[in-house]
Order: sequence, then C-alpha cells, then structure tokens
Amino acid sequence: MNIWVTILGMAAVTYLTRVTPMLVLKERSVSPRGRAYLSNVPVAVLTALVAPGLLVSDGSLFLSPANRELLAGLVCIAWAFKSRSMLQTILAGVVALVVLSLAVP
Repeated sequence: MNIWVTILGMAAVTYLTRVTPMLVLKERSVSPRGRAYLSNVPVAVLTALVAPGLLVSDGSLFLSPANRELLAGLVCIAWAFKSRSMLQTILAGVVALVVLSLAVP
C-alpha cells in the first residue's frame, strides 16, 4: 500500500509541475526578458546532466588527458559553437569518442 501512495504522489507532483506553467501562462504572454530566460533553460539542464559524466569518475573529479569522455566533450563544445547544429555536434562527439577510444588505451 505504501508503495502505491509513493507512486501516486510522485505522479501528481510530476504532473503538477508540468501543467502549472501552461495554466498560468495561458492567459498572459511571456515578456521578452522571460523568453530570454526560458530559452537558456534547455542548455542549463543539458549541461547539468552531461557535466558529471564528463568530469566525475568514481565519485571524484577526474581531470586528466586520459579522460576520453572529457576530451570528446570538448570536441563537442567546439563543434557546437562552430556549426550550431545539434546533429553535427552529436556526430562529432561520437566520432571523437570512437577515435579517442581506439587511440588511447
């Protein structure tokens, strides 16, 4: 019984956090400053999800030339600024990681 209460509670919280902005902003338009803020949210969330995988190994900071993931991530960042294309950036990162995995044992 307790597990079902937990699942239903998590579902309600998830649903409410997703539907509340739609209900609140339905009648009003978003200001230009608000749009500028909201346009940066996906980048911030993606960075928060990816950065620990690139920088942390076994619970500690791992900055080393042997860190293939970090090097491939740097290639991705450089390519993203150059191309401004999500698909090209993903492909550049995959290629970089494969090449580094083959080159660095």
